[in-house]
Amino acid sequence: MGCAGHPVIQTPALDRLAREGVLFTKAYCAFPLCAPTRQSIYTGRYPREHGQYKNLLKFNEKNKTRAEHFKRHGHYTGVIGKTHTYCT
Repeated sequence: MGCAGHPVIQTPALDRLAREGVLFTKAYCAFPLCAPTRQSIYTGRYPREHGQYKNLLKFNEKNKTRAEHFKRHGHYTGVIGKTHTYCT
């Protein structure tokens, strides 16, 4: 991407998004597997707190999500795509 300093590639839309939004220059995940990391994103908690250490586990409903917080405060939420949560 141009905003990351590439001398040839032109990415005007991504450059504008980076200028007007947030550009992460370093990012870390909570766990090396995707499902535990997603649970951390949804709950704001580390795997040692939410209990998911591998893929293919059903999401523990005791763990409250950010979506539930927003719903309690009058917002509508949704999720689209592959989530690896196995929620019911």
